[in-house]
Amino acid sequence: MRFACKRRNSIRAMLVLSAMIAVSFGANHARAQYLQPQEDVFFGTSVEEDDLDQPIEEAFPQDVADPVILVDEPERVPVPVQRVTRQPTVNEDLFSQALTEEEALIEEEDALGARQNLRVEAEQTGIERAEEDQPFLPVGFRAGTWQVFTRLEQAIGYATNSSYAAGGNPGGFSQTDLNASLQSDWSRHEARIDVEGSYRYSFDSEEEDIPYGAVRGALRLDLLDGFAVNVLGGYQYTTESTSSRDLNASVTERPGVHRLNGSVELERTGGIFDIGLRGSADRETYDDAQLSNGSSESQRDRNNTIYEGSLRIAYGASPVLKPFVFAGLGRRQYDEDVDRNGDERSSHILDLRGGVEFDLGEKLSGDIAIGYLQEDYDGSTLDDVDTASLFANMIWSPERGTNVSFSASTSLGGSTTSGESSAIQRDFALVAVRQIRDNLAANAFATLEIDQYPDDQGSDYLWSIGAGLEYFFSRYFSATANVEYEELNAADEARSWHGTSFRLGVALHP
Repeated sequence: MRFACKRRNSIRAMLVLSAMIAVSFGANHARAQYLQPQEDVFFGTSVEEDDLDQPIEEAFPQDVADPVILVDEPERVPVPVQRVTRQPTVNEDLFSQALTEEEALIEEEDALGARQNLRVEAEQTGIERAEEDQPFLPVGFRAGTWQVFTRLEQAIGYATNSSYAAGGNPGGFSQTDLNASLQSDWSRHEARIDVEGSYRYSFDSEEEDIPYGAVRGALRLDLLDGFAVNVLGGYQYTTESTSSRDLNASVTERPGVHRLNGSVELERTGGIFDIGLRGSADRETYDDAQLSNGSSESQRDRNNTIYEGSLRIAYGASPVLKPFVFAGLGRRQYDEDVDRNGDERSSHILDLRGGVEFDLGEKLSGDIAIGYLQEDYDGSTLDDVDTASLFANMIWSPERGTNVSFSASTSLGGSTTSGESSAIQRDFALVAVRQIRDNLAANAFATLEIDQYPDDQGSDYLWSIGAGLEYFFSRYFSATANVEYEELNAADEARSWHGTSFRLGVALHP
């Protein structure tokens, strides 16, 4: 049928072309014939067209000798001129004949196709399925008005320092990671819950297992006229390295550390000024430390809570660039008024910042600020601490499928050393993620943590670098490979260590 259609179109084209050529050659002859004087019939008399323009007396002369003419004849009533219908020319007959022959040929081809029962192509082939931009991206599942994303990864590996501490032994390990994220799908307001956990089991019985867990929640309540209330809360459990400066040298097991935080913020956006008024509380507690002699050491004197109130004002005339100022006043309150060394460590904290928030679309967004941080102790045995501060949180996308994020923060950490004020902690992190193919992603990271101690007692530098690959077999299953190097250069050389780890695993995305 497809060949017959093609042949039919060719024949039709040739017939039409032949008719057009015939009409073109006979155009002048037809034009001349059409412009020749035509005969008209007027009262049954054949006259020339020129005669129609003459008076009727001249066109039809009267015989005065005729007696009938002498009689007054009635007023003549004009009768419409009846023109002779023009007959089609020879060329027009040829064109009509060509079209008639073409129609006959088409009917003959259709009848032939029907007799041969030829296959006819479908008139409508349906709608093609659109290709997905990310066919291997996990889509999660619905749970009521929530969208849930989960990930479970099981890996095995080898580390040159299984305990991440001075004197650690090499050995194999098994690591299990669980991540879950719940995002609300409401017409108004917004909520999110993130859960993550990790457990690292060492195949060497002399090395400790390393657990980790965290849960965070965020709730946004939209009010009127650009006002909103943001509620944040979270809990984290981790363990402290036995090489920590705040632990006794005879500690043999990693003590647990619990961090609990919450905040409420009233936010006003959409006007010339964006205003945020926030109150927060951060709680930190430490488990007892196990000593080499089998006893335990209480760390209740390290437990503390920081209460802080802050105000942030941003000039929001342009959404691309918003300068802002931040002022916070807090109180660090220890559970014990006096620590193990007789020092009163409760204090007041002042946090001042000035920076800019920027949003250049998908390419670059975030904020950066510099400021001043101060801690004023209640006890006279400790010197006040003050320092310049840096805070940053930026995301850069140089091209589609590549994201680079950078963060920086400054804080004041506690201390258990007699007569020693808080250390100044500066944290930096750089993370890059690259979508190489739809089913292949690469990642790399670098982190640096600096603990600067007062009175020129030196600093600790903990840094790490790593890279990984993840290959997706489907939306629900992938394979992973990671390598990481971590090193601590401590002010006290006896606490320094380094280690490299490799691991291979599989991940489920139900």
